[in-house]
Amino acid sequence: MSSAALPQSPDPLLPDPDTLAPDQLRDALREAHRILAERQGHLDLIEQLAGIGSWEIDLERDAIRWSRERKVRSARSTAVSRGVQPLRLAR
Repeated sequence: MSSAALPQSPDPLLPDPDTLAPDQLRDALREAHRILAERQGHLDLIEQLAGIGSWEIDLERDAIRWSRERKVRSARSTAVSRGVQPLRLAR
């Protein structure tokens, strides 16, 4: 893997990958994953509190990804339109 293929970090919390030794790069990757998971948790909470969800389209893979809240809202609206009491998802 060439370090030239790695994108420059726009996040000041993360170091430039081109300046790191392999063990430092591994640690930086772990930290990046931790930060990403934390931010995803914040986004999930915001969507839940606001009562909205999000989705994204991946044209290269021909796929759509819905957020958890979008899935919950869709299931509820589908069930209500069919006259069915929707199930509550465990949180």
